[in-house]
Parts: sequence; C-alpha cells; structure tokens
Amino acid sequence: MPGQATTYSAIIQFVVRRVNEATSQIKKLGKELTTLDRTKSTSATLDQHMSRNVLGYGRSLDEAIIRVAKYAIALRALQYTMGAITTSFSGLIRLQDQLIDLRKALPPVIDFNRFTSQAISIAKEFGAKLDDVSRAFFLFSQQGLSATDVLNRTRAALLGVNAANLPLEQSVDAITAALNIFNKEGLTAETVIDKLVAVQAMYAVSTQDLFFGLQRMGSIVQNTGGSFDLLLGLVTAVAETTRKGGEEIGAAFKTILSTITSERARKELGKYKIAVEDATQTGFRPLLSILSDLATEWPKLQAAEQDELAEVLSGVRRRDILLTILRDFPTALNAMATSMTSLGFAEEASL
Repeated sequence: MPGQATTYSAIIQFVVRRVNEATSQIKKLGKELTTLDRTKSTSATLDQHMSRNVLGYGRSLDEAIIRVAKYAIALRALQYTMGAITTSFSGLIRLQDQLIDLRKALPPVIDFNRFTSQAISIAKEFGAKLDDVSRAFFLFSQQGLSATDVLNRTRAALLGVNAANLPLEQSVDAITAALNIFNKEGLTAETVIDKLVAVQAMYAVSTQDLFFGLQRMGSIVQNTGGSFDLLLGLVTAVAETTRKGGEEIGAAFKTILSTITSERARKELGKYKIAVEDATQTGFRPLLSILSDLATEWPKLQAAEQDELAEVLSGVRRRDILLTILRDFPTALNAMATSMTSLGFAEEASL
C-alpha cells in the first residue's frame, strides 16, 4: 500500500542515517590508524641510524603495541556500528509496539502510516532516540488526546528536553500541568516550553525549579486569579534572591495564597486599604492586583505592622518567602513580562 511504502521508506531513511553516523565514526577512527602507521614509519627511519642489535627488541615491542592498538580501534569501530544499528532497530520495534497500543486509543479514521512517518520525522528533527519518542507518545496517549495533539505535544516535549534541559518525563508533565491548570489562557504545548526556556535564559532560575513550582502552586495561583506568567515571575523572583528550590518556593506560595483570601487576612489587609474582594463583594480581585498593592504599601508600614501582617499571611515558616517577594516584586513583574513575550524562544535556543 502507498501509505505503508511511505512508512517503510521513512524507517529505512532513519536507519541509513544511523549507519552513516557510524561510518563517519569509523572514518574518524581510521585516521587514528593512519597516525599509528605514520608513527611506525617515522620510528623505522630513526632506527636506521641506530644499531639493529641494540634496538631490535625495541622495534619488536613497538610493532606489538601498534598491532594491539589497531585491533582495539577496529573493535571499537565494529562495536559502534553494531550498536548504532541495533539501537535503531530496537527503537523502531519499541516504537511500533507503542504505536500499536496508541492505535487502539485513537479514532479509526487516523492515517496511521502517516502518523508513524511523522513520529520518525520528530526523532530526526531533534536527534532524539526513538525510545524517547515512543515514551512521550505513550504518556500523552494516556490522556485521551487526538493524534494531532499527541504529535504536537510530543514535539514540544522533545523541544523541552533539548532547549530547557528537562528530563523527558518532566517536560511531558510540565506541558500537561500548564495546559490543564491554565486552560483558559490559550496556551499551547510549545508556548509552555517557550516561557520556561525564556525565563531560565534571562534569570538565575532553572527550568526544574520552575517546573516544581508549577507542580506545587499551579492550582492555587489559578484559583486566586493568577496566570502562568505570574507564577513563573513569582518563582523566579524568590529563586534569584534566596536560591531556594522550586518545591520549597511552591509550597510556601501555596500556603500564602491560600491564606490571603481568608477572612482574617482580608480584615488585616483592609486596615491598610488593600482590597482582596472585588467591587461587587462577591468574588476576589486578581492575584496580581492584590500582590501589587501589597508590595506598594509594604515599605510604608511600621516594623510592628509588617510583623503582624506577615504573621497573618505566611506564619513563621514562610515569612522569608513573603518578605522576599514583597521586596523583589519588580523582578517578578520583569520575569512575567519575559514570559509573556517569549513566543518562538525555545525553537531559537535549540538551533
């Protein structure tokens, strides 16, 4: 069938590429053999000016060493070639097994041969192992996604591995969490990776800290009217100053943001004209507005007032995180702006 021919052609092209890589490696190793031969030739020329009786043993030893070196290099070349071919075919077999399972979960109208060809193209594009492609396919297919979404998210996840230095599972989880939690923001899998990579590149924060922050505080940020961009800004501002990890930062903000809408916190903030509820008194103001007002008013408060308010909002254990974000809130806003203008950043960073 034409579709099957296309798929087989793509598979053959992929394996040929791996064999060509092995061939290049063999050529490189061949240069080592040439160098050894030249060394041997030079040694022989020098030997002509010295006594054969004195150097006879030395020449025999040189030749033995060169023979062993040639054998070792040839063995390396063979092992590399067989390893490359074996890895390619093993990956293809595992990919085929994953695709068979995936096919059961996708609509029967899907052109599966074309789908397989696209999977192999993704692996070639990022220089990824087929095992990683099949693993990403498996993880995304469990979410009940369409074939197009599985392909798009798999490509974005591999982009995250390349550009954001995230392990594959974390890249998949970051995309999944961001799209599920902030599902009203019009995010795509690739824009999630763009934001992570851009913020990491511009500030002293790792993508893993951003990822762990997302895991810990994503839901509470969304529930209090915050955005994915704001979340990245908050984690970045604290991480830059304190060097705390994303899990600890996320856990602290989960406590602070859960408390900020409580009745006690609303009354305490109200003393300083910081409104938590919206104008209708039926909902809450956006998180960005509340934090901006609090950061603006904070320097105006007396030390005793700051202590009392901090105790209400964060308790003793989270106090340093709260004080950091109020002091360095401009950094959070700048990182937020970086995230908002990051379209295409990851693609450029991976080139």
